[in-house]
Amino acid sequence: MSERPEGVDIIETTDENGKVHIFERVEEIEVNGQPYALLVYQGSEDEKPPEGYDEEIVVMRVSKDPDGTDVFEQIEDEEEFDRVLTYIEALDMD
Repeated sequence: MSERPEGVDIIETTDENGKVHIFERVEEIEVNGQPYALLVYQGSEDEKPPEGYDEEIVVMRVSKDPDGTDVFEQIEDEEEFDRVLTYIEALDMD
């Protein structure tokens, strides 16, 4: 993997097929006491996003594993996702 600029918070997640995806954490918010990370997709271990890729913010729930390391989880519950989206829209974040 290439060098990352200092101060850039890069995280890696592994999908159900074992593929590693790379994100930049740009912000963390808290909704009803639960932390969520706002992430920008940077590609996978093998490939970068296609040229002309329109960056989109990905929102994931953040929890901690027993070692205290952040664990990033997809938000499966539609009501939970709607609450977080409403909060983000109220912040007027682009």
